[in-house]
Amino acid sequence: MEIIARISKPKNWSLLLLDYASKELYFEIAVGEGAEKLKGVRLKLSEGIAGWVARTGQSMVVEDAYKEPRFAHWIDEKTGFKAGSVVCVPLIYKGKVLGVIELIAERGKKITSWELEVLEAMADFAAVAIENARIVGKIKRYNIIDDITGLYNSRYLHPLLEMEISRAQRHNLPFSLIFVDLDYFKLVNDR
Repeated sequence: MEIIARISKPKNWSLLLLDYASKELYFEIAVGEGAEKLKGVRLKLSEGIAGWVARTGQSMVVEDAYKEPRFAHWIDEKTGFKAGSVVCVPLIYKGKVLGVIELIAERGKKITSWELEVLEAMADFAAVAIENARIVGKIKRYNIIDDITGLYNSRYLHPLLEMEISRAQRHNLPFSLIFVDLDYFKLVNDR
């Protein structure tokens, strides 16, 4: 994303990811004027340029955001930033929209078709990286959670135990550990 920002030099840029459960976009990364006010902000797929791009899977270039009927004016009101031209591209992995990247130039600066091409190419790489990160996260979770019981297993316990013992020693605190075991629980698991 930093490469995109260096090439295009937008005033603001953001990465919005799709929450599949709520069918909303949320700001995963926002950089620029008023960006800190976007933390926790969500957009419906029927809202804004980003929502339209995520819904259709098509890129969009807007020369003047305020002349575009799909533009979500309330975001500018929230951040205090006045958007100029906007380019928004979908992040698509294996035909599935993961989110969008949106670059916003200040008023008077236009985003070129060359910048759009570069952004679309970078979006392909970003989509693969995002999906890979999600897969690695799932693998890590599956590695520490027992698939039958849904409880944490010894691969979670040992590093956590080491960390807690170390913390207790560092702060000169007592440390206790209780193990509870159910008789014949293995028989239940084996069924």
